[in-house]
Amino acid sequence: MIAKSKKPHLVEFFATARLAQACRGALKHNRSLGQIAGFHELGHSVISPEDVLAGGESEAVVLSHAEEGATVGERFHNGSRGAKAFHLLLVEPTTHPGQIAQWMRASKIRSESRFHAIKIDNLQPSKIIHLLRRICFACGKNEARGSIIDAYLTGDVFHVLGPKHRILHVPVDKLPPLNGLSHEVLRTFDVDQDGSFIHWPGPDIHLGWTQFLQAACPEELQKARQQTEGFNSRYGEAIRKLRLAAGIPQSRVEGLTERQVRRIEQGECRATAAALKSLAAAHGLDSNHYMDQIAKAMK
Repeated sequence: MIAKSKKPHLVEFFATARLAQACRGALKHNRSLGQIAGFHELGHSVISPEDVLAGGESEAVVLSHAEEGATVGERFHNGSRGAKAFHLLLVEPTTHPGQIAQWMRASKIRSESRFHAIKIDNLQPSKIIHLLRRICFACGKNEARGSIIDAYLTGDVFHVLGPKHRILHVPVDKLPPLNGLSHEVLRTFDVDQDGSFIHWPGPDIHLGWTQFLQAACPEELQKARQQTEGFNSRYGEAIRKLRLAAGIPQSRVEGLTERQVRRIEQGECRATAAALKSLAAAHGLDSNHYMDQIAKAMK
């Protein structure tokens, strides 16, 4: 085991020897990573994720390197959790396509929902840190912080790996900001360190997961937005009820303007952690107690 935390992790990583060493280097440069992710080295013996993930909701992600062969994919299938683990295969620019094909044949993994090959120039700590953080954020509940793990272009189609290891296949012509750009420019992009967006530095264009989802599945995005808007509306109404019951004017919430309070109560915007802290203080409560009161008001 490379790192351990008492708090539940978003992701439990199982890494081969070469990548485990790279993960150790990443942890030395970014201790906060150990708070959201657990790391376990895969040796010659079989390591089942059952004990590691027992009773938790953490995602299991297996990190392999194309140069190490497919032994990890062959032996990491014990138990129901192991059979559902996501396998991320790291390849270098010089990796021959035949090695990837051989790895897939040996591992017997075919579904794109369980396997993804990602190119990485080197195993420097900064590269590993950004990759692991993107995976963790995409597996978490707060998708606003970051959702995109990886992206690549084949022909005129963008393939974007995002939340819960889902991959979208989006034709370029369905992305208006990119229309008219040459193939050379389209290929020159970077994924944000936290996965919040993909950036094309030449034309200075930023596209996030939501925009790719809009292009690929507009009906699904609309449904998700309606659910979010409905929740914000009910949450805001509960905040309004508590404020009125306490006799607190909208203008008397320190840290928030009257307009901000009104927009939150009308469900026009999300109540951020900072906003909830200000509202709780206006009620003379701590944030946890105040949110408990909101939850009761919503029932």
